[in-house]
Amino acid sequence: MLQHIRQIVQEVNRQRDTTQVLNLIVERLQQIMETDVCSIYITDPQSGRHILKASRGLKQQAVGRISLDSCEGLVGLVAQKAEPVNLDDASQHACFRYFPETGEEAYSAFLGVPISFQRRNLGVLVVQQGEERRFDEEDEALLVTVSAQLSAVLGNAEASGLLSGGAKQGALSRGYKGRVVSPGLAIGRALVVYPPADLDSVPEKGCENPAEEILAFRDAVNAVQDDIRQMSRQLEGSVPKAELVLFDAYITLLSDPGLNGEIEQTIRKGNWAQGALKIVVLRHASVFETMEDDYLRERAVDLLDLGRRVLSKLQVSQEAASRVQREYPKNTILVGDEVTAAMLARVPVEKLCGVVSVKGSSNSHTAILARSLGIPVLMGMEELPFHHLDGQKLALDAYRGKVYPNPPSRMLDEYRRMLDQDKALSESLNQRLQKPALSPDGRLTKILINTGLASEQNSTPSQAADGVGLYRTELPFMMRNRFPSENEQQLIYRQLLEGFSGRPVIMRTLDIGGDKNLPYFPIVEDNPFLGWRGVRVTLDHPEIFLGQLRAMIKANQNSKNLMIMFPMITHLQELKDCLKLFEQAWSEVSAENTTSEKPELEKPKVGMMIEVPAAVYQIHQMAALVDFVSVGSNDLSQYLMAVDRNNSRVSNLCDHLTPSLLMAMKQIVDGAHAAGATASVCGEMAGDPYSALLLSGMGYDSLSMNAVQMARVKWALQTIPYQQLQSAVDPATLATDANQVRQQIRQLLIDNDLKELVIDKD
Repeated sequence: MLQHIRQIVQEVNRQRDTTQVLNLIVERLQQIMETDVCSIYITDPQSGRHILKASRGLKQQAVGRISLDSCEGLVGLVAQKAEPVNLDDASQHACFRYFPETGEEAYSAFLGVPISFQRRNLGVLVVQQGEERRFDEEDEALLVTVSAQLSAVLGNAEASGLLSGGAKQGALSRGYKGRVVSPGLAIGRALVVYPPADLDSVPEKGCENPAEEILAFRDAVNAVQDDIRQMSRQLEGSVPKAELVLFDAYITLLSDPGLNGEIEQTIRKGNWAQGALKIVVLRHASVFETMEDDYLRERAVDLLDLGRRVLSKLQVSQEAASRVQREYPKNTILVGDEVTAAMLARVPVEKLCGVVSVKGSSNSHTAILARSLGIPVLMGMEELPFHHLDGQKLALDAYRGKVYPNPPSRMLDEYRRMLDQDKALSESLNQRLQKPALSPDGRLTKILINTGLASEQNSTPSQAADGVGLYRTELPFMMRNRFPSENEQQLIYRQLLEGFSGRPVIMRTLDIGGDKNLPYFPIVEDNPFLGWRGVRVTLDHPEIFLGQLRAMIKANQNSKNLMIMFPMITHLQELKDCLKLFEQAWSEVSAENTTSEKPELEKPKVGMMIEVPAAVYQIHQMAALVDFVSVGSNDLSQYLMAVDRNNSRVSNLCDHLTPSLLMAMKQIVDGAHAAGATASVCGEMAGDPYSALLLSGMGYDSLSMNAVQMARVKWALQTIPYQQLQSAVDPATLATDANQVRQQIRQLLIDNDLKELVIDKD
């Protein structure tokens, strides 16, 4: 049986058309099981009717014409029970429904299994036999297994509109859901964009003249650098100059002697330029893609985008095609499988009003640029039938996380009204951004910013922030083909510290290992998420840890605003070992700082991240050893709920208003304060006004978030009395589920005239 299943799966994976998949499955199953009939019924998501979509054995004129009500016939019974139905004589069953046009009166034995996807019925798979007999367990097992394989195919096809040949009719009212990475509203025309070239499709091929191939590669790199400089010039005056450094980073990556040298060395070994480019780019991108840290994982997108652009220059025909100027609609909403920063930069700023991407996250360069432009962005649109949307009118709601294709006139009128309100609100929020998050009854919550780019320090939100709540130090390690020296690190850290002079900057020590491998420091494990990572790696390599600590301490010599944070602390002894190494680094740098010409050193405050549930239950002992604790709410929620937030099948279970998570957050802040440490939160939980209000009410001293989230969180905290926030905490932790908590905070916002911050989830 296993051999038959593998054969079917392999053949299905080679098919691109859903109808061909259905026909292939019924044909193969009929042959393998030696049945008279095999049929697939697909359930219409709107009417609930089961439509005969493919069959071998029934009359072909019935395919596409026969449909049953949701509970009609034996097919309806299978769907209703959501389990197999096995009958030796189907005609004797009370639910049997006879259709003369199918010719199925000749068949007695019936076995039907449901096709289910994410708790929804997509259809029914049926086999029938002329003589009366009960299908055996092996038959049933085979059908159930094939049904499970088919469910994923049909689920994706339904989501992509392929079953109906376009967007689902229900999407007009329900819309397609995604993750908000830059809030806002937009009405415009969809412009579907695609990668300039496909690295995966490059064949293996040798070369007779490596010198010519290397020259062609260098010319392609130079051409792409020229394109990127042009994109940067196009955005000048529309975004802060600091954000244009993103394009400098692209050019720097293209000029990386390590990366380019590796490609040229691969050419010298006999590979043609396109093949060498493919090998090296995909190898380096795979390192980024396996990382747990969202920001670092997004760097794979940048590298792949650049690789494709170089490839397009090497492929002459594609280069010629790329010269053709594309017309952009007046209100362009870029739509694609993975919209990159370079794709965004090609659109004239005055014509771009939104971005919708199947893949991507809030840490992508696309998201960073869009936020600087004030453009709404939705990503993670896994159900979006983007291939069919080119030229269609879209209503983009990047507050509720929805996009509506071809919205009806009444919806358009409503969104035009909301757009006018949103513009007026944005002006008011910009004024509030410059003021502290001080409640009417005098409680101050410090608002910090998460950053991974030195370029962000000059942006308006960064200037309005009370400091940096999380600076990821991994990037300098990732962008090299060796560990950066102590001096190199010192220069990088000093730039950031001086950019936020007078405000605290929390730097997280190197957080690699397991699923975040360095190209020059590979780690292979069966379960990297629970493996050798964070301080587990750096404690095992004190030479790396001490070098970084020394660089941080030296970089802080003038600014005196550094705070150091240790990630992924699980055991008390780990924290003690980290502190011991910190004291050693401090002593060494102090001993070197003996000349009167150097400014006096100031010992930085030291803290730890709470990301592992085990640390929650030892918060009193751990917090007593440090100056501050910072909760990494994204990781803590994942570990606490055993949910991967990037897995669309289960991500809905990871809601940061879940009462159990709120109870853990309350336990952490109470334990930290009792031990004399301050407490902060960095992650999505801190940047959502709903949860931010509860965190402030619990007593958290500061909240750290992405720049785009700051204004709304500040407005909420500036408006609602702290006493009300305190009173909201206990009912939230005692609620039955996240929806009940959400309704509670919704009412709190309405009662304090903050209805503009109310976002109703579906």
